[in-house]
Amino acid sequence: MKNTYFIFIAFIFALVACKKETEKPAVEAVKLTYIDSFSVQLDGKVIADGGAEVTHTGFIVANSASEINRIKENGLYQYSGFKYSSLKQNSREFTSMATDLNFNQNYFYAAFAANKNGMAISEIFTFTIDGRSYPIVNTRAASNIEKTEATLNADIEVDGNENISERGFFWSEIANPNNSSAKLVYSGTNNTFGANLTGLVENNTYYFRAYCINNGILKLGQILSFKTNTDMPANMVDIDGNIYPVVKIGGQVWAAENLRTTKFADGSQIPYVSGSSQWESMTTSARCFYNNDANINSVSGTLYNWYATVDPRKLCPTGWHVSTDQDWKTMETFLGMRASELENFAWRGESENVGGKLKKTTGWTNPNSGATNETGFNSIASGYRSWAGLFVSQSIFNNNSIWTSTQSSPFPIVRGMLNDRTGVVRANTLDPRTGYSIRCVKD
Repeated sequence: MKNTYFIFIAFIFALVACKKETEKPAVEAVKLTYIDSFSVQLDGKVIADGGAEVTHTGFIVANSASEINRIKENGLYQYSGFKYSSLKQNSREFTSMATDLNFNQNYFYAAFAANKNGMAISEIFTFTIDGRSYPIVNTRAASNIEKTEATLNADIEVDGNENISERGFFWSEIANPNNSSAKLVYSGTNNTFGANLTGLVENNTYYFRAYCINNGILKLGQILSFKTNTDMPANMVDIDGNIYPVVKIGGQVWAAENLRTTKFADGSQIPYVSGSSQWESMTTSARCFYNNDANINSVSGTLYNWYATVDPRKLCPTGWHVSTDQDWKTMETFLGMRASELENFAWRGESENVGGKLKKTTGWTNPNSGATNETGFNSIASGYRSWAGLFVSQSIFNNNSIWTSTQSSPFPIVRGMLNDRTGVVRANTLDPRTGYSIRCVKD
């Protein structure tokens, strides 16, 4: 840099000099956070806007403090080579890099901010580009990644002349962690180091970068990211190879579609029963499609009698099980159902819209009361088959009844949702020969 000064500024602007000083913004410069052999990072902050929009922010870098004071006193603000530094999004902070600086030369700098009433200039600071070699910080990939913790890693390249007083990491859930982000300090003195980050959220992405402080100057490494683990599988696959999306509701993982397997988990066939008289006579496992229509099966799933839910050969794939009454009560509690309603054999959770939270917004006839599907459970009207083998008219449009594997005298327990109700019914008056849907829950 020649014996001149330059201003980092957003735009060429005209200021109204007759305004009072109190109407101008207030601004401060931050002491240097980054320096190397060729450049420095300058940081500033608008403290107050003076009651008007701050339109321009930036920095003045000069060879002497008097040059900056002359600008402040005389309002010199039109020069070739003006550059700017915009405010960060949703922030009053701004930053800029001063580059192509000379070795062994003192520089002076200040931040400025302007609104329609005039320009304010901060306190003046100084720095020297002394030609030293500064450490190089390398952020390395995270390791030991678990559901709620991970180890952050880094190394620092030094030439023996550095005086490093602090090492660590800045980290954030946003993509640009910096010195205003959360900080994890490494307590040792090794230049190859790691630190354990805890208290994280599972299945979440985090960004981090290593840093060190050398002679009071912050040096930053590159930004990397990692994603915490989760127990939630990508999907559920049955013995036929059918793939089901899954959803986590509270601490449970549910299949997000009704089951449609033709085989038990051991590979043995589940008998398909089309005739009504044969269906009525079954006292062992059986399955069917609503109205014997295979096209319906691909949308709303297969109907099974209750005997299939407790068959020792198991309906759900390994690692999964047919939902129990307790599984449902756990989910219903998480969705806000009152404890006083949980054990009732009746419609429950209407005022909390528990059923609406489970129902798809499509696939039901109007009014589809309360349907939001905010859980991703994807309850869809699937119809049912009576114990006598009859397909109940219109039920394919307005009813989703789901067996549990839990028995209660005299009959098994079932859950149900209707197009015109916002709750979930719990019932134990249905014959085990009835054909209902099945949902699997992860063990």
